[in-house]
Amino acid sequence: MKNLYALLFLMALSLQGYAQINFEKGYYVNNANQRIDGFIENRDWRNNPNSIEFKSSLDNASIQTLTPDVVKAFNIDNKVKYIGTEVDIDRSSSIASKLDYRKDPVFQKETLFLKILIERDANLYEYREGNLLRYFYKTSDSSIKQLVYKPYESNPNIVSINNAYKKQIWNNLKCSHIPKDKIENLDYNQKDLTDYFILYNNCNQSGNVDFATETKKGEFNLTVRPRVNISSMDFKPGTGKSGESKIDSHLSFGLGVELEYIFPFNRNKWALFMDPNYQSFKADSEDSEGNTAYNTSKADYSSIEVPIGVRHYLFLNEDSKFFADASINLDFALDSKLTYRSGLELPIEYNTLVTNFGFGVGYKYVDKYSVELKYQSGRDVLGEYISWNSNYKTISVILGYSIF
Repeated sequence: MKNLYALLFLMALSLQGYAQINFEKGYYVNNANQRIDGFIENRDWRNNPNSIEFKSSLDNASIQTLTPDVVKAFNIDNKVKYIGTEVDIDRSSSIASKLDYRKDPVFQKETLFLKILIERDANLYEYREGNLLRYFYKTSDSSIKQLVYKPYESNPNIVSINNAYKKQIWNNLKCSHIPKDKIENLDYNQKDLTDYFILYNNCNQSGNVDFATETKKGEFNLTVRPRVNISSMDFKPGTGKSGESKIDSHLSFGLGVELEYIFPFNRNKWALFMDPNYQSFKADSEDSEGNTAYNTSKADYSSIEVPIGVRHYLFLNEDSKFFADASINLDFALDSKLTYRSGLELPIEYNTLVTNFGFGVGYKYVDKYSVELKYQSGRDVLGEYISWNSNYKTISVILGYSIF
């Protein structure tokens, strides 16, 4: 079994090594205001990056890691643009259990990559880091400033909101053709603020360069997954008792239907999945101990497995991708039993739940056809018997056909 762990580990490393890093045409501007053309790794960041990877050409194996203190701006294929700049940012938490009692923001200077949403006379920027979301603005006669939005605890268990961003917009970004209630009704989110900055720039006849990306939606896949299982089982009386029965590896077949949700960020590289499937294991073995005559132990075990896990994709090109996944498996036994040495029967009650873990690597083609090698850690199917131990292990080869 140690060899199998090593094999899966080496396969995962190989997949990582063969996976194509997606460099796209772009450029960055250094602190000397020089534009450097080349190729930038586009990770479709959900959170603002701390650094970027840059190559002067696709054939050049040398990769530079660039941080916002040496990059004034970078642009990927005129679709994604960030600036590197020093700003005052408030990192006060917006999580209810972590709110402080201060109404005013607590600023600290940091050099960050800010995503450009709107670029013209009035610019709008976004900074996202986990649960932290901040918007910044800049006009032709001002430096970059944070639009202030801060939940705080004004009294114990009473949450108030500092909506200073509305006053900032009214004082610095109002136009005679925009009614005041338009500002009063602004929410602190990308859509509302982007729409307002477009409206303001149009009001001033300055036009816009809109880098705000359309809100992406995740994707669902439904895949039929027949499989070949190679399973083994051993069981024995509890600690201090001898007489282990081992049933060596046997082939069996199973069938499952997987529901997968692919997240809309990080270039669709992450997914959650649930793969309910039916599996059955019927086998026997002859046991002997010392001079004792051979006795037959039998396993008649079937169940519904429900793996729930996370998957990471590694793209080779538009049609091909490798993946690796990990899951916790919920196993619901059907009518099953183990027979110990041609005598004692150990029924496994219907709907008995046991859990174990699964690890897999695989390949998918044109988002339609897939194959996966999956290993499951051992599980004790006799968990309800205090005086017995069992260990059921499976390696599966799984084929897949995605209906959508």
